Order: sequence, then C-alpha cells, then structure tokens
Amino acid sequence: MEAEYIGASDAAKEAIWISSLFTWLLSLDVYPQEIFVDNQGTIQLAKNPKFHERTKHIGVRYHFVRDACQRNAIRTTYLPTSEMTSDIMTKSLPRETHWKHVNGMGMVRWAAGETYGKRMALGPMN
Repeated sequence: MEAEYIGASDAAKEAIWISSLFTWLLSLDVYPQEIFVDNQGTIQLAKNPKFHERTKHIGVRYHFVRDACQRNAIRTTYLPTSEMTSDIMTKSLPRETHWKHVNGMGMVRWAAGETYGKRMALGPMN
C-alpha cells in the first residue's frame, strides 16, 4: 500500500500542476482532478486524515494526496487493476490485456516492411 500511496501523492502533484496550467493558459477551471487508484487501502488513507498505525513510517511529504483530497483539488477513484491502462508501461501483461491497453492508449499499427518515414498507419489495433 505504501508504494501506491506515494504514487498517488506524485500523481496528485502532477494533476494539480496541469490543472493550474490549463487555468492559466485557457481560463479553464478543471478542479477537482480525478486520480485512478487500484488499491482500496490507499484511497481510504487519502480520504481519512485519522492516524493509521500501519502507515506511521510514511514520510510527511507523501501525505500531500491527503491534503489535496481535503481541499477538493483531487478526487481518488477506484479502478480495478485489469482496467489500468498505464500498467502496459510498468508490467508484463498477458497478450489480450496488452492489446486492450494498446488500443486504450490510441496507438496504431504500422504496415510491416516499409521504410522509416514512408509508413502508413493501418488504424487502431484490434
């Protein structure tokens, strides 16, 4: 749970920065940002400011996600591991799951055997 909590804290920092950039550039108010987490314990820890005995070793700087939730700058939402598109970048996945996430990212398949610069996109991978 510690790794997911630290990751959520880093994601919260990035989401808030991007929101402030959009607000500055485009005058868009995009709060709260939604962060998808695949660990229920992490979500509960971020939403509940009460001290947890098991997490006393987590550094104070990582509790940024908790503060951001309380300020309504971000919202943590549960997303099952099987639906986490970002897992394609960090994990070895079964072939079917891999291609599902490749399509989810909008990646396209290139025609085989063509030279660089002359490739033709074949469209989404199905």
